[in-house]
Amino acid sequence: MPDPQPSPETAASDADLARRVRLALQSIPEEQRKAIVAAYFDGLSHTEVAEALGQPLRTIKTRIRTGIATLRRTLTETAKVGS
Repeated sequence: MPDPQPSPETAASDADLARRVRLALQSIPEEQRKAIVAAYFDGLSHTEVAEALGQPLRTIKTRIRTGIATLRRTLTETAKVGS
């Protein structure tokens, strides 16, 4: 029966990725961070995020899209530096 625990290498890689994501999230504007956290970590729909933050739906969609693009660039750059 396979061990359900990740290997030490996988655990270390996951921990490094989590650290990089936390740092990248800290680097984006607060409005984008709040929308992304609500959508991706709290599991809210875009409509629910808009209601929770008291912002128009289009604004929330733009903040999430822009924030994710910035996170992707940041994480790609840090992965290249770490290689």
